[in-house]
Amino acid sequence: MILHKWSSNSPELLNSSLSTDVEHLFSVDTDFSVRTLGISWKPFQDRSVFKVSISIKPSYTKREVLSVIASLYDPLGFLGPVLTRAKVLLQRLWHQRLDRDDVLPSTIADDKKEFVTTVNCIEKLKITRFILTDTWLRIVLQGLVDASKATYGAVV
Repeated sequence: MILHKWSSNSPELLNSSLSTDVEHLFSVDTDFSVRTLGISWKPFQDRSVFKVSISIKPSYTKREVLSVIASLYDPLGFLGPVLTRAKVLLQRLWHQRLDRDDVLPSTIADDKKEFVTTVNCIEKLKITRFILTDTWLRIVLQGLVDASKATYGAVV
């Protein structure tokens, strides 16, 4: 397998002779991001960030709701709580038996507006890749689960 594109959070490595195949050449002081696994990664901050821009409108159709939910790509599960709410909203839409271009009823439209506001806050989320410190004494692995009538979830 040939490695075609790569990037690093190390300025020394980026400035070395290996840098001819770097995905993007950039200086240390830029706020540049690289796409990896469908997520934006800022190499010099060593953080993953999400870029989401959804406009708030007075009314939505089922098609627009489906489009918004489909645009949220999260292969690593960082957005699990937000996507769970989206899936519950989607279930409610299917129970209403609406056509794709039907405007949402007011009970669901209010939930949709709240969901859009929440989704737009995702851009504030910054996930640091390295979570350990140099002075750790003990690492504890914990697992949590929860369930409701609408959904369930688990995390380790």
